[in-house]
Amino acid sequence: RAGWFGTVEREVFALDPFSGRGADIGATRMDRSIILPERPYQVLAEKSPPGFAQVTKYVVGTAGRVLRY
Repeated sequence: RAGWFGTVEREVFALDPFSGRGADIGATRMDRSIILPERPYQVLAEKSPPGFAQVTKYVVGTAGRVLRY
């Protein structure tokens, strides 16, 4: 079963993002993502901290729509 209260078998790998790159960690690539409410996203987008542009951002709006940046 899957869903809100179901169970799904998963396999999780603990990769240290600071230990190495690519073949050093046994991965072909690593993607970084973050899910944010609309207001905190706006603040971060204005401040533009280092590395923020390379992260895939999923923003939840007030109407419940999810946008990808």
